[in-house]
Amino acid sequence: MIRFSSVILIRIISVGIVLFGGMGCVDTFMADVDPPSPRPLVVDGGITSGPGPHSVTLSLAAAFEQSLEGATERVEGAEVSIVDRNTETRVQLQETIAGRYETKEGELTGKPGHEYRLEITLPDGRAYRSRPEQMPSPVPLDSSFAIYDSSPRQGIKVLSAFEDPEGRKNYYRWSVRVTRQYPIEAFTPPYTCWRQEDPEMNQIPLLDDRLVSGSEISNQVVYVMPPGPSATRVNQVDVRQLTLTEEAYDFWSRVEQQIEDIDDPFSAPPGPIRGNVIPVQDTVERALGYFEVAGASEPEPTCFRQSDFEDAPSTSFPGFGCPTGGQFERPDYWVCSSNPGQ
Repeated sequence: MIRFSSVILIRIISVGIVLFGGMGCVDTFMADVDPPSPRPLVVDGGITSGPGPHSVTLSLAAAFEQSLEGATERVEGAEVSIVDRNTETRVQLQETIAGRYETKEGELTGKPGHEYRLEITLPDGRAYRSRPEQMPSPVPLDSSFAIYDSSPRQGIKVLSAFEDPEGRKNYYRWSVRVTRQYPIEAFTPPYTCWRQEDPEMNQIPLLDDRLVSGSEISNQVVYVMPPGPSATRVNQVDVRQLTLTEEAYDFWSRVEQQIEDIDDPFSAPPGPIRGNVIPVQDTVERALGYFEVAGASEPEPTCFRQSDFEDAPSTSFPGFGCPTGGQFERPDYWVCSSNPGQ
């Protein structure tokens, strides 16, 4: 089961509280208002079809006088459970790292047609639960592959191919995990390290099958990597196709709209994006974020580097070394060779 990074949701939710310029720098926004008390809870995660593990990350949203880093303050020591309402099975998630709660693989199998609910009790006693959602059936993702687009918005594009089932309404989202292999210039091992890269915040591919119902989709763009030194490394992109409920699709559409509005100086100031997690008692603020219940399909990983594409520009290979956050142990999901184009 692929474990995907969830930094996009936590970052964009904070836009309603903190204004920022880009991924690499953060500007603090000062407002002449009192910060919210208590700070809103941010919920990110869900359950998909299959044995899991399923995970939920809990954070506290930043107050007005804080920078964006404040949004990633993890909530430790909470009680987190997922309930299968069809069988009344309740599974308590275990905290694996600060603020991240997971089931064990096979402990709770997500089944299409079943309804699921998230229940949370924070250390300060605040309690939340999600509105129950029925898991849609997954739509098989036939394949994913990479091409180079030499248009003005050039880049290495990862595309997916699948057939949309006729006669039923489907909503899709794609999430990716990007892992990069780094060679190390050394006289003794290790000679290689790997690092999982944060996905760009402006990439949340969505699709409502209203105009393509029953069609064969062969060129759905799910990820774009700009050309440059990073692309010269060996990259492995794991794609997961999620079949969403209509409510989850609407939530992600609002997230996508806020991302687009960030670059529009004439748009209205962004506001908090509220989802389906609500307090058990209405004396506290509704949580931010979403507990997603989705069908999931995963093809074989896509491997590439910039030199695999004849029309890609020539980019000098950067120096050898393991970046901050890299690991020397080969990830158990890594399947790419050092020469993916051969």
